[in-house]
Amino acid sequence: MADRGRVLQLSTMVPPARFGGAESVVQAFAEQLCNAGFSVDNAGLTARGAAEPGTPIPNLYWPFDGHRRGAAARVGWHAIDALTLRGRSAVERVVDDFDPQVLVTHNLRGWGLAPWVVAQQRGIPLVHVVHDYGLLCNNSTLWHNGTECGPRQTACRLRASRAVSRWPGGLLVGVSEAVLAEHRRRRFGTADPCAVVHPVAAATAVGPRLPRSTAGVPTTFGYLGRLTAEKGVGELVEAISSIDATLIVAGEGDRSEVRALRARASDQVQWWGWTEPAKLFAAIDVLVVPSLWREPFGLVVVEAARAGVPVLVADQPGLLEAVRSSGALYRSYPANDAVALRNSMSESLQSYRQEPAQKSDVDIVDLVAGRIVGAGS
Repeated sequence: MADRGRVLQLSTMVPPARFGGAESVVQAFAEQLCNAGFSVDNAGLTARGAAEPGTPIPNLYWPFDGHRRGAAARVGWHAIDALTLRGRSAVERVVDDFDPQVLVTHNLRGWGLAPWVVAQQRGIPLVHVVHDYGLLCNNSTLWHNGTECGPRQTACRLRASRAVSRWPGGLLVGVSEAVLAEHRRRRFGTADPCAVVHPVAAATAVGPRLPRSTAGVPTTFGYLGRLTAEKGVGELVEAISSIDATLIVAGEGDRSEVRALRARASDQVQWWGWTEPAKLFAAIDVLVVPSLWREPFGLVVVEAARAGVPVLVADQPGLLEAVRSSGALYRSYPANDAVALRNSMSESLQSYRQEPAQKSDVDIVDLVAGRIVGAGS
């Protein structure tokens, strides 16, 4: 197959690093582009002195080691990330080595906005994949201290304004229409072409589990993902204590937050830590995705659908897009409503419904090819 062009993907972390869905999307996009005849290189960051390959992070510390730093250190980290270009020389080295015809940026936490500056300086067509709210919010979630962050959040306002001013223009690709709409609402990328690519190909391949009952009230629920406040795990742990059922929690998080969650939990909760999806799905009747924040998509919904596991989801727009794009058997409830969550967990599986899976109109191959053609015209 002829070489259709060179594509460099930059992200905070790239496979085989394991942290969240973004790394899976980077890998899936790379595979799709390679299969279509593109040459692809993925470049990510790593902790200083780490054994694995990658660019040492050009910031104060590595933020993905499970340790929560003090307020002063966090403020300094975000100031360097949002307001300086300390990653510029590292980006230039990677670009010099690979000489890409298209630059695809993903989560840029740690790189800062240097990749955009280098792309603009060198005239490289740019595609930015919007996975979350990292361009608008220091937490990447638009969620602070138990509530959605608003326009008066000073730290986030600085990050968002710098992202708007540094963005050189290009193609914005959202993992959902919901996440793109939130960026447009906050004045990012309003003049740029946009596309939605639901990243169903990035979901872990999970074969159908052994058949379980499709009727009656579920007795075993599961949660799979990061153990953070905005994910709604605390509300789920409290809800299970009011019904006659078991909850299996599979995932990792900040050590202090996990300790606090476990202290609140009843004996009905089992804590499995990081777990392969297939193992959890084989043990549960329903997967619960109780997100309090505006979850952009939800690969775990797609994985559950592939395994034939019903899902109970908060009605966040991005989660509903994940349901529709995967054809999951599901039930939804009003987000941030603890009573509705508890009541929904007591409902029969016969109340769950299913719709045909809806595919994205375009994929990353179409979009990258269009950027190369556009640059050459």
